[in-house]
Amino acid sequence: MILGIVIIAFVSASVYAYFHFFVGGSPSNMSSASGVSGDVADFVSLSIAPGSIITDVVTITGEIKGVYFFEGKAQGLLLDENKKVLDTFSLDATSNWLTADAVSFKTTVDTTSALPGPGYLRFKNDNPSGDPEKDKYIDVPIVIQ
Repeated sequence: MILGIVIIAFVSASVYAYFHFFVGGSPSNMSSASGVSGDVADFVSLSIAPGSIITDVVTITGEIKGVYFFEGKAQGLLLDENKKVLDTFSLDATSNWLTADAVSFKTTVDTTSALPGPGYLRFKNDNPSGDPEKDKYIDVPIVIQ
Protein backbone atom coordinates (compact mmCIF):
# COMPACT_ATOMS: atom_id res chain seq x y z
CA MET A 1 0.00 0.00 0.00
CA ILE A 2 2.73 2.46 1.01
CA LEU A 3 4.79 1.47 -2.04
CA GLY A 4 1.82 2.31 -4.29
CA ILE A 5 1.46 5.75 -2.71
CA VAL A 6 5.20 6.39 -3.11
CA ILE A 7 5.06 5.38 -6.78
CA ILE A 8 2.05 7.64 -7.46
CA ALA A 9 3.77 10.56 -5.70
CA PHE A 10 6.97 9.98 -7.70
CA VAL A 11 5.15 9.82 -11.04
CA SER A 12 3.14 12.96 -10.22
CA ALA A 13 6.27 14.86 -9.19
CA SER A 14 8.07 13.69 -12.34
CA VAL A 15 5.27 14.86 -14.64
CA TYR A 16 5.10 18.22 -12.88
CA ALA A 17 8.90 18.67 -13.06
CA TYR A 18 8.95 17.75 -16.76
CA PHE A 19 6.33 20.35 -17.67
CA HIS A 20 7.69 22.97 -15.30
CA PHE A 21 11.38 22.74 -16.23
CA PHE A 22 11.43 21.38 -19.78
CA VAL A 23 8.18 22.48 -21.41
CA GLY A 24 7.96 25.84 -19.68
CA GLY A 25 4.76 25.63 -17.72
CA SER A 26 2.09 23.42 -16.30
CA PRO A 27 0.16 20.94 -18.45
CA SER A 28 -2.79 23.35 -18.50
CA ASN A 29 -0.55 26.00 -20.10
CA MET A 30 0.30 23.75 -23.03
CA SER A 31 -2.38 25.31 -25.23
CA SER A 32 -1.30 28.88 -24.57
CA ALA A 33 2.31 27.91 -25.32
CA SER A 34 1.18 26.80 -28.80
CA GLY A 35 -0.52 30.13 -29.49
CA VAL A 36 -4.04 29.03 -28.57
CA SER A 37 -5.72 31.82 -26.61
CA GLY A 38 -9.02 32.63 -24.95
CA ASP A 39 -10.63 30.01 -22.72
CA VAL A 40 -7.75 27.55 -23.24
CA ALA A 41 -8.90 25.28 -20.41
CA ASP A 42 -11.87 24.37 -22.65
CA PHE A 43 -9.63 23.35 -25.56
CA VAL A 44 -9.37 19.55 -25.85
CA SER A 45 -8.31 18.63 -29.39
CA LEU A 46 -8.38 19.70 -33.01
CA SER A 47 -7.65 17.79 -36.22
CA ILE A 48 -5.22 20.53 -37.29
CA ALA A 49 -2.28 21.76 -35.25
CA PRO A 50 -2.08 25.40 -34.17
CA GLY A 51 -0.14 27.30 -36.85
CA SER A 52 -1.26 24.95 -39.66
CA ILE A 53 -1.51 26.20 -43.22
CA ILE A 54 -5.15 26.25 -44.37
CA THR A 55 -6.03 26.35 -48.07
CA ASP A 56 -9.36 26.49 -49.88
CA VAL A 57 -12.09 24.54 -48.07
CA VAL A 58 -11.09 22.31 -45.16
CA THR A 59 -13.09 20.03 -42.87
CA ILE A 60 -12.01 20.20 -39.24
CA THR A 61 -12.97 17.99 -36.33
CA GLY A 62 -12.24 18.50 -32.67
CA GLU A 63 -13.42 18.51 -29.09
CA ILE A 64 -14.26 21.38 -26.75
CA LYS A 65 -15.36 21.05 -23.15
CA GLY A 66 -17.58 23.45 -21.32
CA VAL A 67 -20.94 24.73 -22.46
CA TYR A 68 -20.35 25.88 -26.06
CA PHE A 69 -23.23 24.21 -27.86
CA PHE A 70 -26.92 25.08 -27.97
CA GLU A 71 -29.26 22.84 -29.96
CA GLY A 72 -26.15 21.00 -31.17
CA LYS A 73 -24.55 24.08 -32.74
CA ALA A 74 -21.78 26.50 -31.81
CA GLN A 75 -20.27 29.42 -33.70
CA GLY A 76 -17.02 29.64 -35.62
CA LEU A 77 -15.24 32.68 -37.00
CA LEU A 78 -12.38 32.96 -39.49
CA LEU A 79 -10.31 35.96 -38.35
CA ASP A 80 -7.40 37.82 -39.91
CA GLU A 81 -4.20 38.56 -37.96
CA ASN A 82 -5.88 41.62 -36.36
CA LYS A 83 -8.86 39.44 -35.36
CA LYS A 84 -11.18 41.10 -37.88
CA VAL A 85 -13.97 38.71 -38.97
CA LEU A 86 -13.43 37.36 -42.49
CA ASP A 87 -16.09 34.63 -42.50
CA THR A 88 -18.36 32.63 -40.22
CA PHE A 89 -19.02 28.91 -39.98
CA SER A 90 -21.03 26.56 -37.79
CA LEU A 91 -19.70 23.89 -35.44
CA ASP A 92 -21.96 20.83 -35.53
CA ALA A 93 -21.85 18.61 -32.45
CA THR A 94 -21.14 14.97 -33.31
CA SER A 95 -21.57 13.72 -29.73
CA ASN A 96 -23.94 14.52 -26.86
CA TRP A 97 -23.91 18.31 -26.56
CA LEU A 98 -25.99 18.37 -23.36
CA THR A 99 -22.89 18.11 -21.16
CA ALA A 100 -20.14 20.26 -19.70
CA ASP A 101 -17.70 17.47 -20.61
CA ALA A 102 -15.92 17.31 -23.96
CA VAL A 103 -18.17 17.55 -27.02
CA SER A 104 -16.93 16.36 -30.42
CA PHE A 105 -17.68 18.56 -33.41
CA LYS A 106 -17.22 18.81 -37.15
CA THR A 107 -17.07 21.95 -39.29
CA THR A 108 -16.08 23.14 -42.74
CA VAL A 109 -14.04 26.32 -43.12
CA ASP A 110 -13.87 28.14 -46.46
CA THR A 111 -10.78 30.35 -46.89
CA THR A 112 -11.11 30.89 -50.66
CA SER A 113 -12.15 34.54 -50.31
CA ALA A 114 -9.60 35.40 -47.58
CA LEU A 115 -6.27 37.07 -48.27
CA PRO A 116 -3.21 34.92 -47.54
CA GLY A 117 -1.42 35.43 -44.24
CA PRO A 118 -1.69 34.78 -40.52
CA GLY A 119 -5.13 34.37 -39.01
CA TYR A 120 -7.19 32.59 -36.41
CA LEU A 121 -10.03 30.15 -36.12
CA ARG A 122 -12.30 31.28 -33.28
CA PHE A 123 -14.55 28.68 -31.70
CA LYS A 124 -17.25 30.61 -29.83
CA ASN A 125 -20.02 29.39 -27.58
CA ASP A 126 -23.60 29.80 -28.72
CA ASN A 127 -24.91 32.24 -26.11
CA PRO A 128 -28.68 32.58 -26.63
CA SER A 129 -28.98 34.80 -23.52
CA GLY A 130 -26.86 37.53 -25.15
CA ASP A 131 -25.20 38.12 -21.76
CA PRO A 132 -21.56 39.13 -22.52
CA GLU A 133 -20.45 37.63 -19.20
CA LYS A 134 -21.40 34.20 -20.57
CA ASP A 135 -19.38 34.58 -23.79
CA LYS A 136 -16.56 32.06 -24.22
CA TYR A 137 -14.13 31.52 -27.07
CA ILE A 138 -10.98 29.73 -28.13
CA ASP A 139 -8.66 31.24 -30.79
CA VAL A 140 -6.37 28.87 -32.70
CA PRO A 141 -3.68 30.47 -34.88
CA ILE A 142 -3.51 29.40 -38.54
CA VAL A 143 -1.88 30.53 -41.77
CA ILE A 144 -4.26 31.19 -44.65
CA GLN A 145 -2.78 30.32 -48.04
